Parts: sequence; C-alpha cells; structure tokens
Amino acid sequence: MPRSLWFFVLTAAVFVLQVIPVTGVFLMFVVAPFWSIATVNAGFLGIVIEASRGSVARVWMLAPALWFGGYAVAATLSHVELARLDTEIRAHNSGRSIPFSGESQALVVAGQSSSDRSELVKSYAVPVVFEKVSGDGRASHRAYRLGAGETCVRLRQRGVQAAGIHTYGIFEGRKMLQGMCLFWRPEDPQLPAVTVSSRRDEQEGILLPATLERIAIEDVRGPSIALLSAEASPLAWVPMPVIGCTLISMTASWECFASFMRDEPRHLGGASKSEIVAGALGLERSPASARRASIEASQGVRIDAFLADQISVSVANLDRLISDPTQKLTIHDLRGLTERPDLLAPRAAAMVDALGRAFDAGPQAQERALLLQQHLAALPARDFLRSGDALISVLMALRRMESEQLQFELIVRLGDLGAPALPVLKRAFDEGRHVSKGAAVLLGFCRLGMPAAGEAESITARLLQAREQLPDRFYAAYVLMRRLGRTDLAERIREARGGWEQTYDRWSSVAPESPPNACVGFFATPTFETAPI
Repeated sequence: MPRSLWFFVLTAAVFVLQVIPVTGVFLMFVVAPFWSIATVNAGFLGIVIEASRGSVARVWMLAPALWFGGYAVAATLSHVELARLDTEIRAHNSGRSIPFSGESQALVVAGQSSSDRSELVKSYAVPVVFEKVSGDGRASHRAYRLGAGETCVRLRQRGVQAAGIHTYGIFEGRKMLQGMCLFWRPEDPQLPAVTVSSRRDEQEGILLPATLERIAIEDVRGPSIALLSAEASPLAWVPMPVIGCTLISMTASWECFASFMRDEPRHLGGASKSEIVAGALGLERSPASARRASIEASQGVRIDAFLADQISVSVANLDRLISDPTQKLTIHDLRGLTERPDLLAPRAAAMVDALGRAFDAGPQAQERALLLQQHLAALPARDFLRSGDALISVLMALRRMESEQLQFELIVRLGDLGAPALPVLKRAFDEGRHVSKGAAVLLGFCRLGMPAAGEAESITARLLQAREQLPDRFYAAYVLMRRLGRTDLAERIREARGGWEQTYDRWSSVAPESPPNACVGFFATPTFETAPI
C-alpha cells in the first residue's frame, strides 16, 4: 500500500473534526477547508512518485491518472460550455438597441441592484438614473445623481439627510474620488421614460453554474428590446478540492460542503450588465472624474428647493397627525422636522393635546404616539418648558406606563421640566420594562439633578437586584449617581457591573455642578437645548 494514502486519511480526519461544531469553529478560523487542496493533491502526487520508484505496484498509477486526467476533461468541458454560452449571448444581443437622449428622456431601472444604477450614472454621460420604489409616500421613484465640491459637503449635513437625501462615496477602480459623491432622493421623472428591468435566473450545474439575467428595455413611446447578461465561473485548470464546514450566520446553521474551486466570475457576452445596457442605449462612456468640473459648475440638484418641498409635505403630515392621531403615518412622512424646531414650536400645545388623544386611542395609535413624543422632545427649550405641565398631565393620565408607549428622547428630556417631572420619571422607572427605556429614565433623573437625590438609594438597590445585566442601565446609573453627588453609589454600581473601564472613566468627571447635557448614555443620547429661560 502506498504510504501517500496517509494524506487521504489526514484529509478525512480533518473533515471529521470540522463536522463537529466545537472543534470545527476553531478549524474554520485557520482555513482548514482549504487544507484539502494540498493534502489530496499531495496524496496523488505521492502515489505517482512511489509507483515510478517501484515502491508500489505500477497499477497504482491509475488513481492519479483518473484524478488529474478526469479533472482535466471536466475543466475543459467547463471552459467549452463557457465559450458556447458567451457566443450565444453575443449573438442574441447583437444589433439590438434603442436610441436614448438624456435631455428628452428619463432612464428608469427596476429589478437591478444598486451597483448597476450607480455604475450607469457614474460611468456614462447620463445626468440622472431613476429607480422604481414602493412604500414611499413622497414619490414612486428615487433619482440617482452625481455631486461635486460644495454640493457634496451640503448633502452630508444632518438636516439634509434627515429630509431624505442619501449620499455615498464614489470609487473608480479601488480609488475613492475626493470631493465627489453619488446621492439619491425621492423624485419622479418628468420626461418620457425608457425603463430597464431584469429577471435573474440561477442556472445550476456541475460543469458551469451561471447567473443569467434577462434584460428588457422598453420605451414608453413604443419600441422595446430583450437582452441577455450572464456571469459564470468555470472550473480552475488545476484541481483544488475544498472540503470542510462553516458557520452560515444568516440561518445560524453549521453546514458542510465539498467542491472544487473555480476561476473568478466572468462577464459573458463581452461586457457586464451595465455595459450591455449602456451599449444598447448608446450611452457615451464618461467616468465621473472626467466630468467633475462640469458637474461642479452646473447647478446640479436644487437642494434648497427640494428641502422646502419636503418640509412643506412633512408639516402638512404633522398637521394631519395632530388633527387625527390615528392617521397611518410613519417617521418617513415627517422627515426633517426634528431638525426644524422653529416649525414645531407653534404646534407644541396642539402636539401635547394630540398625544393625549393618541394614548386614548390605544394600540392602533401607538406608533403615532411615539412620533408625537419624538417631535415634542425636539422643541426649543422655552417651548418645551411651556408645554411641561400639560405634557406631565397627559403622561400621568396613562393607566400604566408601559415602556413601549414611551419614546426614548422624550423620557430623557423630561428631566428638564424640573421637580414636577419627578412623579412621571418614578412611574416610568417602576412600571417600564424595556432595557433601553430604563436607561432613558435614568438619564432623565440625571438631567433633573438634585430633585431626584431622594431616589438614589432605591434606584441603586433595584438596579443591583435586577436580573438583566446589560450594560446600558449601569452606565446611565453611574452618570446619574455622580451628578447627584453620590460617588459612593456610583462606585458600587461600577464594581457590581464592571465592564469597559475606559467607558466609566470618560464620565468620572461628572459632578452636581455639571450641566444637564453631561447626562449621556452608552448609546447615543441627543443633546438638547438647555439655555437659561
């Protein structure tokens, strides 16, 4: 028997250890599935050497001959099939085109990945690419454009993003273009549309699995064409068996496999999907970097006009919500308002009244109640204080303060209302169950400051007795006790929970004289206006 057979025994032993999740996890981290490339091929090559030296019978040469020869045949067939499919796609797409003009037509894509849309707008001379979307009350499309210079700086401001403009960096090759960006916003096309849609078909196969996309390009004024695009990975020319197991995080499962490594995916038909679409539309290739000057010189997107339109829609939706808190509205319908407290201030009293009606309406208005609380928390300091008595009355009228009914930022800001807010915070702490809301209540006590000093002992005792040991409550309680001047309780909390010492250290300077905005938690806590009134 050839001694080289021990390489196959080693391969089998490593695989068995990988099948067992406890040992398999460690082997996964040292890329054990790829060890079989070396061990299996070493086994067959070892047999060749032993047989050629006469150490074993020459009949053993059949095994490596079948292994390497059989694989060579399979790899050849795989590449032949690749060439056949490539030729088929080239022939199908040949001569198929639709004239397109970015000045008189809108390019709309559907059923394609975001990379396809971004590739079209950043690599070709088309000013905007639209995407069909659903579930957005502002528009049935998104518009993708390029920006440069100050436009990109403005687009990255928080208020602009909150109003619904999303910005991304641009890569050409592996290099990110400085001073340029790709952004999208809700917008419907105003010109006649040429629509690009695609349907993906995964073709399984031992020799050549492929991803085939059937692309349809339709002009609203009449003509349409059908194109094909595909990606495939043929077998590598050298046998590289990969045998092992891995953790599939999406399904939380431990799966084993045995396959051959393949070449990098190749675009068939001589081009990628976006290149095929661009070629059929007659789009001129023009990298973003080559158009930077013209993009920066042009007005591009009218940001101010868009923001004004968006804010007017959001204000109208807020007024609808105030009028009827059972309206089916979401945070997406009120975009940008938390960054515009000047628009919220005149509606402060009406929002508090609507919040009471939302609570009375029960579960059907729970999401709207949370929306109202989020916008009440964004009020300017003067208007928030003026609404304090009415807000406390509405909250205290709740039969029970379930944490699901209360919004994080509002609970934190209740502390700005002074001693009258103490009963609300006590009820929220006693009756709420949600951990993150529990941390919010502690931060609310912290902003309240010394009026909450009488609660320090009971809060600490309850916290240390709680079963849940997540860190956010302990960090918030540590900050609270330091602001109440109870450094003894702060250290007890720190010793009981431990954790990241540097996290505690960053709050170790908090003291009774610290401002309310020193009350921050483990998770991001908004900084509210606390100017003297």
